[in-house]
Amino acid sequence: MSLYRGSGGGGNSTDDATIADVTAQAALAATSASNAADSASYALRDAGIANDKAVIATDKATVAVNAAADVSGFKEAAELAEGVATEQAGFASGYASDALRDAGLASGHASDALRDAGLASGHSSDASGFATIATDKAAEAALTASNLGELTAALTTAGTAATTATEQAGFASGYASDALGHSDTASGLLILAQLRLGLAEDAAFSASQSASIAAPAASAAAQSETRALASEAAAQSSEDDAEAAEASALLHKDAAAASSTLSQNWATQLNTPVSGTSYSAKYNANIATTQASAAATSAEEALATSVAISIPLVVMATAFTNSQTRYISAIAFQ
Repeated sequence: MSLYRGSGGGGNSTDDATIADVTAQAALAATSASNAADSASYALRDAGIANDKAVIATDKATVAVNAAADVSGFKEAAELAEGVATEQAGFASGYASDALRDAGLASGHASDALRDAGLASGHSSDASGFATIATDKAAEAALTASNLGELTAALTTAGTAATTATEQAGFASGYASDALGHSDTASGLLILAQLRLGLAEDAAFSASQSASIAAPAASAAAQSETRALASEAAAQSSEDDAEAAEASALLHKDAAAASSTLSQNWATQLNTPVSGTSYSAKYNANIATTQASAAATSAEEALATSVAISIPLVVMATAFTNSQTRYISAIAFQ
């Protein structure tokens, strides 16, 4: 019901504040306060979520960094093993090339040794032939010479043949020595070629071992790189989630502040409406208080007016009663 503003006031059922109005505004203020509390709770919850997701993002970033370090380590190991394999393969190729060269040189020296041995054999045969001629001539001279001149000539021929035989024997000895030297050189070169072939095999084996190490290391590096990329993506996703949660927390915080302000406005705002034509609980309560006071004053004035009017009426009624009594008495007396 409307609260009466008092006589002479401008109050009516449209403008007067009612208990229902005050109660409704108080209820709106309470609802806004409840909304503010809920928003604050949501903001606190989202802030906690944001913090948790930030921690997760940090952890995932650490995992990504560690994975990247693993990638670097595996890549370094693979590159080192690959470098060693390449180096050893180069050594193997070099040793093999040197071995082939030495074997070729050995073959050449062996051929020279055979040639010199053949020459030595030929000169030795020639020396033997000339020695035989010298011996035969000397024997023939001794048997057939009829005078000293023929004997001397035969001996001279025999001496020349012997000298030639000696000379050919010297040639044979020299070529035989050369053949032996070439043979020794060929043997040495063959030994060196075998040693270098052994080194080539060892280097090739080392290259193979290094390559077998490099392949798993490269594979591990590739796997670690994949994990690192996945961890980086997960870290980015967690960071995005954390930012979204933070934004949500800020949104709820703003909503809480807005609801708190609205709650306060519905409770205490004066002079201007809170929404549309609706005023706050305090505004309507003040009007209700004013109207109640005006109603009390109006009641007191009405009571005073009633008393002032009733006294003359009582006097008149008494006088009328008394006159009536006297009239009746007079009639009765007659």
